[in-house]
Amino acid sequence: MDYDVSSTPSELMEILDALGSSHLHSGTDTEPGSEINSVSADGIRNDAEVGGSATTLSVRHKVPMGRRRRKRICKVGSVPYSTDLQRRRKAEVESLRLEVRELEDKLAQLHLQHVGGATAFTKNKCEPWRQVAELATKKLQYSEHTNRELKESLSSLFGTCSNIRELLTKCEVRKRFC
Repeated sequence: MDYDVSSTPSELMEILDALGSSHLHSGTDTEPGSEINSVSADGIRNDAEVGGSATTLSVRHKVPMGRRRRKRICKVGSVPYSTDLQRRRKAEVESLRLEVRELEDKLAQLHLQHVGGATAFTKNKCEPWRQVAELATKKLQYSEHTNRELKESLSSLFGTCSNIRELLTKCEVRKRFC
């Protein structure tokens, strides 16, 4: 690299700052404080500051013709900042929030089904079996009730039978003695 520099470090910093922002200006600017940029046929770039200062500096250095500067992205903290990135992240967050709401609703429905009993489909499917079970329960209760009544009447008949036997034995004894 060829440098032809005869200035102070602060002037060099101004030139470097001007070089950093030189892609914003065209080569035809001639206002005071503007830069003139040109690239010669051999690939040597000439940058010079016109007017506004007492000394005119000239910096010549070679820039490859095929290389272009990458677009700079301002950084906020340690994360690159761009509107597209923010939009994508915001859209992703919204979609994830929506998915969370849907999954929470599903979980609540499943919890209600588990706590509240079977679903309507299961209730309809089990309805005939439930009717059969209820009928069997009613038959069982009726037969148990009937069985209790029959046992009471049997015990009553046994009591009556024993009374009749006693009376018969007394009558037979009397007949024997009479």
